[in-house]
Amino acid sequence: MMCLVRLKNINILLLAVLLLWSCMCAVCGATEKTYTITESQLTQLETNLTELKEQNKTLQEQLQISKEQVQNLKTQSEQLQTQVQTLNQSLANANQLLTQYENNQQINKEKNYAIGLGIGNNGIAIAGDIKNTWIVADEKTVILGYKFKF
Repeated sequence: MMCLVRLKNINILLLAVLLLWSCMCAVCGATEKTYTITESQLTQLETNLTELKEQNKTLQEQLQISKEQVQNLKTQSEQLQTQVQTLNQSLANANQLLTQYENNQQINKEKNYAIGLGIGNNGIAIAGDIKNTWIVADEKTVILGYKFKF
């Protein structure tokens, strides 16, 4: 019976070794495949790699320049926005001043008429003033004139 137990143990041990060996073969078979290339193909690959590196370097430099340009444009945009705000404020102030001027002109238009009475050597005189033209009349004289503002 002992012989049978030993035989069973040997079978189990042999089965374990075979299982381990098949796993090792599967792992060894899973390694990367190797290829052979000619010297001209290798040279072409190296040339392509060098060109790609140079292109990458050029593109990196252009990217850096573009980033700097974007930053400059952002700064200019902020400055222009500030100028626009200043100009809008100036425009609002100018509109306010224009409105005040127009209101003053309207008031001045309303004040362009005047009538006066006076007593002089010739008696009572009456004077009228319409815009820049004036007239004075008394018993003997009528005077018509034009005003100039200095």
